[in-house]
Amino acid sequence: SAYEDVTRLLASGSGGNQRELFDCARRSVSEANAAAQEAAFNMLSVYLQTCAPEMAVKLRGSILTGIIEKGLTAAKAGTRQRAITCLGLLVSADTTADPVMTELTAVGLASLKQPKLLIAVLQAIRELQSCFGAVLVGNSVKPTLLSLLSTAFQHADKTVRQECHDIVVESSRWGSVCINT
Repeated sequence: SAYEDVTRLLASGSGGNQRELFDCARRSVSEANAAAQEAAFNMLSVYLQTCAPEMAVKLRGSILTGIIEKGLTAAKAGTRQRAITCLGLLVSADTTADPVMTELTAVGLASLKQPKLLIAVLQAIRELQSCFGAVLVGNSVKPTLLSLLSTAFQHADKTVRQECHDIVVESSRWGSVCINT
């Protein structure tokens, strides 16, 4: 597929037209075909690994919602894992995790009636917290994250409640810095 060709091009380090690669990365998150979606997220993760950090930050605004809503809830486990990898790469490309965490918590709060998406968001928060630790939750994100957790702890779905519990456990591993106010 075209995504696999672009992935090979990026992995080889031969570059290519940077504007076309940027546009391809931007469009990859809106892939509707489930079979091509995994290749699209794989290409996006390779792009985020190889591009300059300022390009990743520039790209973040146009791909973040798509990564969360399409990638985290994808049918294939490989696509879901690549989406979390992309979120991690976006966090590491910037000086702060706040934009990614703000979007994750906003989507989480908006998806309280959609357990599948809410669980995916909570799993992503836990995975990112496991990778980045306390630095992931800045002071500007704490109120919305705490709001999401307090609301999700009361959710009817037991998997949602379990994911909240897992986030709190992960927070305690980092000295509770993540959830203390």
